[in-house]
Amino acid sequence: MITLTDQAEKQVCKLLDDRGKQSKGIRIGIKTKGCSGLTYSLEFVDEVENNDEKISFNKFNLYVDP
Repeated sequence: MITLTDQAEKQVCKLLDDRGKQSKGIRIGIKTKGCSGLTYSLEFVDEVENNDEKISFNKFNLYVDP
């Protein structure tokens, strides 16, 4: 389960609005990279991937890369 504070939701909405593009939401994931072997990723979503898990918040969607 992923939860966000009200302030965090407001910040995500501001980032999406400031981007100026019609984003579908944000995506989080883990990628293989760097010395430790793993890095977290956070990116805007313009195209939803078929295997993304979608979590809906009040004003945006969060997509989790499996």
